[in-house]
Amino acid sequence: ECAQAEAADMVFQVTIPANTRLSATVTGSPAFDVVLNLVENPTLCGNALGAFMQCLTSADDQPTNGPETLVFGNPGPARTVLLIVDG
Repeated sequence: ECAQAEAADMVFQVTIPANTRLSATVTGSPAFDVVLNLVENPTLCGNALGAFMQCLTSADDQPTNGPETLVFGNPGPARTVLLIVDG
């Protein structure tokens, strides 16, 4: 299940090449505690079927203003995902 926070989201579409690993690090601020989510089925984002997007992994381990790092290994073919930065 994806982690949630109260701030507006920033969404990045990312293609992870076959047999590689995605690593994303975002550093917050005293007023912004970063939460990272990686979801698949990006074509469903923003429509009534958005509930069917699958959360692949999330990161919400650090206290306020600490850097959050999300790591996801892709052992198969290239895939397009959404990296959602929330706070």
